[in-house]
Parts: sequence; structure tokens; C-alpha cells
Amino acid sequence: TRPPGQRVSLDSFIGLSFEVNTASPRRMARPAPSPMPAPAALSLCGKPLNDPARARLRPVAVKIDNAPAARPQVGLDAACVVYEHLTEGGITRFTAIYQTEETAAGPVRSARRVDLQIVPQYEAFFSHVGGAPAEMASIRASRLLDVDQFFHSESYYYSRQRVAPHNVFTSVSAIRTTGERLGYGAEAELEGFPFTENAPDEGTDATDIMIPY
Repeated sequence: TRPPGQRVSLDSFIGLSFEVNTASPRRMARPAPSPMPAPAALSLCGKPLNDPARARLRPVAVKIDNAPAARPQVGLDAACVVYEHLTEGGITRFTAIYQTEETAAGPVRSARRVDLQIVPQYEAFFSHVGGAPAEMASIRASRLLDVDQFFHSESYYYSRQRVAPHNVFTSVSAIRTTGERLGYGAEAELEGFPFTENAPDEGTDATDIMIPY
């Protein structure tokens, strides 16, 4: 028996001889990381698109009536973006923006001065039924991609279920076809809105929004 604390070699302890490999251990090759999938193309509304080319479709802006006799509107719920503004007598009107949504829309009404600010933001074809002389002069002097029913009636139709002036309708495809025929171009370079599926850390849930004006 050896005194405590005295070192004993492993080969003498177990009675076997062996060699110790002092070379650096081999490292297993790691597989190359898989490439991250390219983000899905999104429309202005944040809708995933199977065809990335559709993200470049030029939008269509349609001026939609909101008078009581115009309700229920057609295609308003399918719009990508909707602006509501006051017209007169407490009645509002909508500028509905469509991009990849293919739908009928209406009733279509006259343009308003606010459209000179809204529509160019989207480089959109603009669908409306005429307008006041001052607004029409401004539209013609602007660079709006105008598809006015007064001059392009082939892109519009009348509904027998509605009374004038709430009976003019169109479709996104009809306006786009006419706009392309007029040489406005089928595509636009736009940046969509940022979207997230994560709720903000602060704030409270809301079910209704009221904007008095």
C-alpha cells in the first residue's frame, strides 16, 4: 500500500499499458445554416401575396357615396384603405383605395378637393363622377391619373336598383383597364404600411372609435 497523497500512474493502477493521445480533438463539421426564406410579398394592406409582381400593381382610388340613399355601399368593405371626409350637410364621402382587391365599387360620386392630396400619395387611378368646376379645373391641372365617368363612361354602369345620383357603379378591373389604355402605366413603386401581429405593450383594447367633427 502506498502512502496517502502519493501519485499513482493509471497504467500501474489498472495493470494495463495505454497511450495518451495529446493531439487536439477533432471538431465535427457543422452543417451550413439553411437560408432564411424570403419575406412574403405584401400588398398595401399587409396581405401576403403568392405573386410578388402583384405588390407593384397600381392602386385604384374610387370616390364612394355615403348619403343615406347610397347605402349599403358595394365593395367598401373590400378596400385596402378608406378615407372618410365631410362634404356638406353633415354627410360624408369616402375615398376607397384598392390594390389587389378585385371587386365592384360604388355608388361612385363626384371628386372633392381633398382628393388632390389623397390620391397622389398612392399614385392611383382615380375613379369619380365629375365634380364642381373648381375641383375639375384643379384635377385637370394636376398629375392625377384621372378616369372620370364623364369622359370614360365605358368603365361605369348604372344600377336599376338605385335612384340617381346614387346609381353609378364601377369595378376595380374596369378602372385599371381604362387607366392602362390611357397610358398611365400598370405598376407603381410604393412602400406599404408597417404591420405587426404583436400587440403593443401599453394601451387598452378598443372596440369602438368615435371621431366627432
